[in-house]
Amino acid sequence: MSFGYFTVQGYQTGTPSGGRINLGPFSIPYGNANVVQEYALTAGSTTIPVPATSEGVAIIPPIGSPPAGVTLKQKTVSGDSGEFISTEQPSLIQWDTVNNEVPANLYLVASGNITVTVQFV
Repeated sequence: MSFGYFTVQGYQTGTPSGGRINLGPFSIPYGNANVVQEYALTAGSTTIPVPATSEGVAIIPPIGSPPAGVTLKQKTVSGDSGEFISTEQPSLIQWDTVNNEVPANLYLVASGNITVTVQFV
């Protein structure tokens, strides 16, 4: 099995205190890409089974060209209201594998038609 890291780093300008604030780098470990699948979502919830060996998920929308007015949420409990995620940039979510907290399913909730790539790592 191969392993690696997603590394995120950047900076913020125009803060109330002025100047520039560095963010990161944050390194998120991952293993083999278990499943990479494209989903054409329609309005409503889509259930996606999470592989037991998954350490997290990358949800990749159509970068740079999101459908107008469409929102996207992710949740790991069916009855939960979910959290909004970007329809323009990838979202990376890491499970709590230290405590064996890997969800059975990922639920993607769209307010309209959008195609996303889901990659479990």
